[in-house]
Amino acid sequence: MPVTRAVVEATLRQFTDPHLGQDPVSAGCLREVDIQGGKVHVRLELGYAAGLFKSGWAQMLQMALENQDGIDSAKVEVDCVIEPHKAQAQVPALANVKNVIAVASGKGGVGKSTTAANLALALAREGARVGILDADIYGPSQGIMFGIAEGTRPRCVTRSSSCRSSPTVWKSCPWPSSPTTTPRWCGAARWCPAR
Repeated sequence: MPVTRAVVEATLRQFTDPHLGQDPVSAGCLREVDIQGGKVHVRLELGYAAGLFKSGWAQMLQMALENQDGIDSAKVEVDCVIEPHKAQAQVPALANVKNVIAVASGKGGVGKSTTAANLALALAREGARVGILDADIYGPSQGIMFGIAEGTRPRCVTRSSSCRSSPTVWKSCPWPSSPTTTPRWCGAARWCPAR
């Protein structure tokens, strides 16, 4: 019996992406199915950073496909494509920045800096390119959390169209932190190009 797209999709629907809570077909991740006799090639696109997850996910789906009658070999590619979210119309976009996650609270000492640092590290570990702006001018703690020597200045080195900056802590701020001046900090920073 020849292998069809319906057989491939039915096989993929048996597995739930734990981050999306849906199978890859229902979640809209299936981008390509190529069937050449007993050889099947599938390409999925995940809308989130999944550097540690995607190879195991691809291998599990490949094994499931190869267990189907008529499929001699399967190749499953999983790509991560992070789409930029639309910003509010009245807020100017930041150059080279696709998405912004704000960590805020009206109270001090609740773990905003720790949360921001952990989010950044987790996303970077999964393959995302991240940056942090700590707008706390009275006690920025990011330098301490990342082990950066006080007074370190950023430097940008361009290599093959990628920007790499060393982290920095900027303590002598020209503006007080407020909802109207903090965007100036963001706009004044030279952010590395987003992937």
